[in-house]
Amino acid sequence: MSQPEESPGGIRIEVRATRLAELRQARGLTQRELARRLDVTQNYIPALEAGARQAGPRLRGPLMENLGAGFFDLFDVVLVAEDGQEVQLRPLVASSRRGTKQRSGGRATDDPN
Repeated sequence: MSQPEESPGGIRIEVRATRLAELRQARGLTQRELARRLDVTQNYIPALEAGARQAGPRLRGPLMENLGAGFFDLFDVVLVAEDGQEVQLRPLVASSRRGTKQRSGGRATDDPN
């Protein structure tokens, strides 16, 4: 339903449902049942699971809801350059007892508070 978003400089932003099959199976759902719940074609779920398609913004919320998963539990956000190089984006999480990594002026910094 959604193609990768194109950014300036030829970098694509892809939101891949990399853990869809695992989470669907853990919930005891078939591909057919999940497709019915999401009101998509039966062939769309295997295409998502294989990485041949990407879930568009309108489908991401219902997918997370049906699978009981958070965004980064289900999806990987990947920057893809024109030459095929990929960088996976990950959320910042607590990294030590001293504090957590927080965004500040476009840089990740240690915040002791």
